Amino acid sequence: MEITLNPQSSGGGESIELNPKRLKIWLEGLPVLNPVESLNRILVAVRGLTDLSMGNKKRLPLLNLYRDRANAIFHAFDSTSFMTNLRSATERELVSEHILELHQQLAAGYERVARRRLKKGGTLRGSNTLRSALYGAMEQHTHALLHTFRIYGPLQANTQWKINRAYSLAEKHKLLMEPVMMGNRPARYENISLLFRRVNLLCVCDPFRFPEGEAVRVFDYLERYAAVCRIKKGLPDKNREGQFLIALDSNYPPVYPGRMECVEKTKTPRVLDVMPAVRLAVRDQLNEAVSPRHKIHAEQGHRLLEHLIPLFRAARSRNEERASATHTVHLAQGFDAIGYFLRNDRGHLREAARHRTAATAELRAAASATEVPHLLYPWTVTDESKRGYRLSAPGKAAAPKIGDLVGVLVNRGKNAPELRLSAVRWSRKTADDDIHVGVENIATDRSLPGEMTMRPRGEPPSVAGCIYLPEPVTKAPHGSIIAPAEAYRPGANGVLIPEVGREISFSTGVVLMQTARLVQFALQAVRD
Repeated sequence: MEITLNPQSSGGGESIELNPKRLKIWLEGLPVLNPVESLNRILVAVRGLTDLSMGNKKRLPLLNLYRDRANAIFHAFDSTSFMTNLRSATERELVSEHILELHQQLAAGYERVARRRLKKGGTLRGSNTLRSALYGAMEQHTHALLHTFRIYGPLQANTQWKINRAYSLAEKHKLLMEPVMMGNRPARYENISLLFRRVNLLCVCDPFRFPEGEAVRVFDYLERYAAVCRIKKGLPDKNREGQFLIALDSNYPPVYPGRMECVEKTKTPRVLDVMPAVRLAVRDQLNEAVSPRHKIHAEQGHRLLEHLIPLFRAARSRNEERASATHTVHLAQGFDAIGYFLRNDRGHLREAARHRTAATAELRAAASATEVPHLLYPWTVTDESKRGYRLSAPGKAAAPKIGDLVGVLVNRGKNAPELRLSAVRWSRKTADDDIHVGVENIATDRSLPGEMTMRPRGEPPSVAGCIYLPEPVTKAPHGSIIAPAEAYRPGANGVLIPEVGREISFSTGVVLMQTARLVQFALQAVRD
């Protein structure tokens, strides 16, 4: 049986195969060398399947077949062979958007199966249909979340809440620890409880700070560490390290006790205790020399500790200092825009700081008539600390990407406005399509735009715009440079030409701060 639909992204019709055997043949026959076409056709079919009315016995096998292909694409996304079949950045962005929507559509399909089974009633404990549906929904939302971490995109509205809801239903009907079969094969992540602990342990590690591609790799080896983490009902003990609050009725990831006010009204608190995972990682370090297998575990444990331990103290200090606020700041986004505003006098910045309308402020220095003007974008501060800001703007705003460098223009009353260099650390969409971002301060505007030429050994020289911070700080007595991540080479020699001052020769020193899109490194062996 086939049903023909009109796809949203093309003018032709697309047949949705409802026979599982023929659907499997259809999926296997899609063009491997054309991911854009293949993903578009799969997505059109899954959208149509989600909207069709049919019983669970027919829907579930079809969903499982689409799930197999979606998961294969998800795991292939970072591979060289997959990327070589995408001809342009536009195609890569389109494929990335389709992957995200595909997981969301499949999750919606599994949720529809779960609702139908719950509505049917009867004995639900041990129900294979409900167990598979809840697992499928959680798995697909997890892959959507992982893909968001992987591309440093904004967290989609309600993804965390939908993962929490699947867990709540499985907990209520005592399905958490039951082995899951998806079709005729065991589920990749074994059971709902283990998958839930695994994704929340990853969220605790703050994946938006990971290097490119790291989030999926970390998630892959978290299974043995997630297996020893504990989840219990109630609130965390604020005096115990490594406990996080999961509010099952919220859209928040696990929250450190110092931030519990953001979910203080939760009626379904759960405690995620990650200290057993920390102790296991420490034991893995001690057993490194026992065997090759232990050496692999030691490397994985070391990476987990690198992500976890610094966050305990950082989260606590960050939370204690934060306060509510409501005022407007303006963002300059990217190296070119920040350099533009740093090069010119503060007069035009003062005018921008006075700007209070929702429209974008376009400013141009009279002395730079030949220079392409850059824009400042108004954002509302919703809370702040010494470390940074939480900002919000309507969904139509030009939002920076996670890891980007931004200049936060802060009005200081009668004094000259201040341009604070900051890194975007997280981004989230709300159900109303508003954008919320968190930015972390790097430096104030006592900095100089410039250009650096990097000369790594065995490679051709590379030229990039950068920001020079001349003031000495710990680990950087000669100052530091903020540059695009792709321009940095450890141990390389380089030449810095700031806008003001003489040419400076340097060697790259210790990395002070790094995201997927920028790096701040100390200068060594400086010579004028």
